[in-house]
Amino acid sequence: MDKEKAKAKFMGDAEAVFERMWSWGAEHSQATLDEIAAELVPLRQELMGELLGELAQQHGDGRYEEVVCSACGEKMKSSGRRRRKVLHAEGEVKIKRGYHRCPQCGQGIFPPGSKAPSDAA
Repeated sequence: MDKEKAKAKFMGDAEAVFERMWSWGAEHSQATLDEIAAELVPLRQELMGELLGELAQQHGDGRYEEVVCSACGEKMKSSGRRRRKVLHAEGEVKIKRGYHRCPQCGQGIFPPGSKAPSDAA
């Protein structure tokens, strides 16, 4: 997604969170700070998770990266694109990226990020 579309989506989502929380606050006038936070945190995490996903894919989806296996040094082959959910303190990040597998030893990697072998996909 390009910057302007991503920004418009984020701003719309952020506005929706604000409106929802403002209405919730009006309906729960006796809520404690902890109760307000308990209502807000999941919404914030969802919003930030979406933004993290966009930022993680800002420079491509990893399909065309040349990756060398850190276990055996063989050039890895693309195994197509895969979806992955990454849990982060700021929220669940959903990413669809290229996945690479080593034809020599079978290790897999989901670039970019750590070049350590991974079988998580």
